[in-house]
Amino acid sequence: MVGSSLDAADRPGPDAEKIIYGLDTYVDLIDGPGQYSFEHGTPSGPQMINATHPTAADLETVPYLVRNALVYAQKKEQLLQRGALNFRCDRAQLVPPYAKEEQRCDYEEFKETVQFLGEQAMAELSNLQNQTDTYKEAYYATLFDGPTGVGGMLAEIRAILNETLCRFLWWRWSTIMQFMCADLIPSIIEAAALWLSVAGIGGLNIVIMYKVWRHLGDNKIVAHELAGDQDDTKPDDDEDELALEQGMEGKQTEEAPEKDPAFVPIEDQVQQ
Repeated sequence: MVGSSLDAADRPGPDAEKIIYGLDTYVDLIDGPGQYSFEHGTPSGPQMINATHPTAADLETVPYLVRNALVYAQKKEQLLQRGALNFRCDRAQLVPPYAKEEQRCDYEEFKETVQFLGEQAMAELSNLQNQTDTYKEAYYATLFDGPTGVGGMLAEIRAILNETLCRFLWWRWSTIMQFMCADLIPSIIEAAALWLSVAGIGGLNIVIMYKVWRHLGDNKIVAHELAGDQDDTKPDDDEDELALEQGMEGKQTEEAPEKDPAFVPIEDQVQQ
């Protein structure tokens, strides 16, 4: 109901899919079909809706939803009253200075104004399309035709390239540049990064080997110093051991019993 129009019959919307309901459909939704009729619509009910009817007293006797629908319908009729200047029908000039003068009008004149402006806009659009095609043809003709056009200039450039073999040199030069920028320089950067990594690892290896060598060298020096101290104390120990052995041999000699000259071992007696 809110999106209904001021026309009596339903009509398709601008998108040709949606239906915009008219006054006849609206009046059937107020309180059911056959109850009310619009003054500017098709008569269908005994109670007429116009700019002054129903009155405020009549609206108090109907339900709340019907009352709101009747108030909205009465506003529609007030817009449709002939001579009621409720719309603007400004017609601006389509040539400089494009002046526009405000002009009030009723609904019928408003529809005529909108239709006129639409037709005028379509005519100007068609004229613009024709002018565009004409200027496009002239532009291409001027751009490519003749010795001073782009076509003649491109022909001269092509002749220069073919005669001086600049095309041959350019392709070779572009190949070299592509090789340097896409292959050579990235390979050099990658190799430099690898060599820097190898140098770092080699430096770390040198530090580790130096630490190990230094540690072993210090241990060797300490071992030599300890061996020298042992050599200084060894003669005294040998003399003590020699004196101890001599003393024990002398003691064994003193304690050994004298042998009996007449004693003959058992083995000798058996042999005899």
